[in-house]
Amino acid sequence: MNYELVDDNTQYAPETIDTKRIGNDLHIAFEGTDINQESDLVLEGYYENNNTELLLGKAENGRYYAYVPQSGVESDAVTLLAEEVFAPQALGGNSVATPFWAFNPNWLWVAAGVVAVGGIIAAVSGSSGSSSAPVGNSALNDALDKVKAAEAAEKAAEKALADANADGIISQAEADAIAALNDTVNSTKAAADAAVKALPEGAKDAEGNTKASLQTRTDDVNPVALPTVTDANNNGIKDSDEAAIKDALDKVKAAEAAEKAAEKALADANADGIISQAEADAIAALNDTVNSTKAAADAAVKALPEGAKDAEGNTKASLQTRTDDVNPVALPTVTDANNNGIKDSDEAAIKDALDKVKAAEAAEKAAEKALADANADGIISQAEADAIAALNDTVNSTKAAADAAVKALPEGAKDAEGNTKASLQTRTDDVNPVALPTVTDANNNGIKDSDEAAIKDALDKVKAAEAAEKPPRKRWRMQMQTALSAKQKRMRLRH
Repeated sequence: MNYELVDDNTQYAPETIDTKRIGNDLHIAFEGTDINQESDLVLEGYYENNNTELLLGKAENGRYYAYVPQSGVESDAVTLLAEEVFAPQALGGNSVATPFWAFNPNWLWVAAGVVAVGGIIAAVSGSSGSSSAPVGNSALNDALDKVKAAEAAEKAAEKALADANADGIISQAEADAIAALNDTVNSTKAAADAAVKALPEGAKDAEGNTKASLQTRTDDVNPVALPTVTDANNNGIKDSDEAAIKDALDKVKAAEAAEKAAEKALADANADGIISQAEADAIAALNDTVNSTKAAADAAVKALPEGAKDAEGNTKASLQTRTDDVNPVALPTVTDANNNGIKDSDEAAIKDALDKVKAAEAAEKAAEKALADANADGIISQAEADAIAALNDTVNSTKAAADAAVKALPEGAKDAEGNTKASLQTRTDDVNPVALPTVTDANNNGIKDSDEAAIKDALDKVKAAEAAEKPPRKRWRMQMQTALSAKQKRMRLRH
């Protein structure tokens, strides 16, 4: 048996339908239904036992035609569909008098197509032999059928072009399908033209079709303008949009990578708790890269057409969000301006503490030298003792200042020479005043007081002894004067 499709509003068949084989069932969809989502009609078990039953329909001229694939590919014929294959069909081929006939299905690859209609019912009837319904002469009928096939092929190509343009994207597959339909237009037009030109002059049928009218209809059949492919990889996305998104995506990724590089540089710089000038300069340079790559990404994203997207789902909106999320890092404060790996604050504090330690050590050395100098002659004068005491005071005060400065240093502080808080504390602790010597020359005359006292005692004793040994000098002098006077008198008298 065969299957006749009838529009219950017009009592004619829809000119185009969509078909799909699922298992052994034939699924049919009419205009407005996506056959990949749902079906309007299912012929269960249609493909069991190598089915040769046809889908037929009555055209507006009152003739019956089989549904044939719009693609012109034999394997797209209804009876030959493979599992899960979808193929649009259209009324076409040679007309038959009634739907109750059967024939070899392998001829069904002759393509034709027109716009589909809705409100369809299916009628099933017994099969009978096929026949032609002659109107006028058979040559004119044959020419008319070929003209209609060419017109149907033209309409199929026009519909395919309109469908392809519906989303504003022309895939390579759509362009190839339109090219194939154009080939069918050309071949069916050539066949119609040959059949019409072969008609005898004055040929005419009951509907008023003549050689001249059929020639005009044939001449009016033309292939559609082949559209420019805008989706060469058939992924449903304009190649220009895809290229623009790829360029924008590359720029967004470059900006994100620049941001990550800046973040890593900042983390590395902070790892030792010290920010050198070189590290800060490097981070600033990376921030410049972040800003420039973000600006490039932002410009590229903003230039994308609205609704642009790629196969991974990246859109103008999503790329804009990613771009907006890219930012330079906060530039850290430099704590090591001379790039020697030591905090400037630590270095300054250590230098101050070191200067104080050195001052204490110098004070100690000065006290030690004064003590050595004082001891050099074995005599310690009061002035020397006082000077050493004053130097000891300096030792104590400078040591106290050094000790306070060292204790105030942060733990782990060090300078380029390797001085640390611990080493400076040790040096400070080693500074001490000298032992104050005993004064042996209180009157600062360069003679030991003990020697001077002993000499005085001895001198006193010597003087006492001398005094005991000699008469008083005054009496002796008087006696001498008296004696001299008497002698002088005698001498004068003698003279």
